[in-house]
Amino acid sequence: MVKKNTILAGHLGEDIAAKFLLSRGYTILHRNLRTKFGEVDIVASLGSQLRVIEVKQRSTHSYGTPEEAITRIKRIKLIKLAQWLESQYPEHEVCIDVIAVDGDRVSLYLQNIEIA
Repeated sequence: MVKKNTILAGHLGEDIAAKFLLSRGYTILHRNLRTKFGEVDIVASLGSQLRVIEVKQRSTHSYGTPEEAITRIKRIKLIKLAQWLESQYPEHEVCIDVIAVDGDRVSLYLQNIEIA
């Protein structure tokens, strides 16, 4: 039962993040995009930028803050996925971001992770 609740909470966090992005003028291109490099929660565009967005949600800080949940391995996967997206959308600058959903607080972290 815990896994089902975790999956539902994850979907809720992604819905909150998508609404947050739409309210700021982003266009959602993909949700839960799965590639050979892994999965990313949201791919959105804003002008000429393509944003690879990982969403993390926490209801408690027992396991740390949402921002702390992006592991080194997840960063590597996101970088590889972003490099692949650059080849698919050559007209866009690709960036990696994190949206943290922490109770009622929604924060967008522009990671500016070097993907080249």
